[in-house]
Amino acid sequence: QNGFLKKQFTKTLKISSIDRPNILFVYLESWGADVVGCLGGHPIVTPGFAALSAEGLLFKNFYSTGFRTEQGLMATLSGFPAQAQAYPMEDMDRFENYSNLIRDLSSSGYYTSYFTGGNPQFANTDVYLQSAGIDKINKELLAKAKRKSAWGALDEETFDWVLNTLNTQPAPFFSTMVTLTSHEWFEAPVAKLFNEKDIVSANFKNTVHYTDSCLLDFMIKAKKQKWYQNTLIVIMADHACNYPLNRRMNDPERYHIPMMLTGGALKNEFKGVINSNYSGHLNIPALVCNELNLSSQKFKLSSNIFSQNSFAYFTYDHGLGVLTKNDDVVYDINLKDIIRNKLK
Repeated sequence: QNGFLKKQFTKTLKISSIDRPNILFVYLESWGADVVGCLGGHPIVTPGFAALSAEGLLFKNFYSTGFRTEQGLMATLSGFPAQAQAYPMEDMDRFENYSNLIRDLSSSGYYTSYFTGGNPQFANTDVYLQSAGIDKINKELLAKAKRKSAWGALDEETFDWVLNTLNTQPAPFFSTMVTLTSHEWFEAPVAKLFNEKDIVSANFKNTVHYTDSCLLDFMIKAKKQKWYQNTLIVIMADHACNYPLNRRMNDPERYHIPMMLTGGALKNEFKGVINSNYSGHLNIPALVCNELNLSSQKFKLSSNIFSQNSFAYFTYDHGLGVLTKNDDVVYDINLKDIIRNKLK
């Protein structure tokens, strides 16, 4: 493990056309590659994402660090990997010890914000963000949303709310938003395009398809906003789930998720490009720091996403895995043994 989780090098190519772009993280709840056609998944669940990938930089082999939202947040904001049988977001006394992009970008003059159509107290997310000195946690939509699922406002309202609020924010900004409608158990008042015997699997596809349409609508509207041309947008799942193929927790493909870089600030030469390097949530802090000419040394486990030696790391409750261009290795803690060592 220690041999893999290390930096290769810090500096890499620039993908933004400007030096200090706005940064927007869009986390897609529970999206796995199995429902993303352009990643080899189901061909018609996410047509919007496929259309957007034609003008973005798509990462073909991107993996989540774990299987919970807070794990994805901590990996992408703090460069801290998910832990087997431990949940650092529950240990609020240690929050100030973690590096955080919010803190670093705030120090660099960025306005920082977080958007959720649900309850930001879930998994201590609000305390974690506040410990990093975030300027604003936007949470007021939950109380006034017209349509809701068990987890909060439907994504259509959330995306429109984020779009309108971004127009009022100071620039440059670093903003993060999460979607909710495709959260397990996927019960939401959305169109039922998919009908099959496995109702949960069908509902998962239906809610993802709904969020996909909301995402595409958001991006179409975003292009008309004044901030768009100066913004780099990072679209990625917070984690995947075992639906629709009922993958086991120790299956690396259980953690395969979509990730795309897009927005008006993305250089034309990267639009429509597919990157096949193995990478994951832990690569995000180094990527952002490089774009903004900030040191990524605080993020000791975050490395160059464009390196041919990049890798993906994931954790489940009883083990961990490392994926590279050459092999996949999974170690099980209970068995105290390597249960997968697949050469490519």
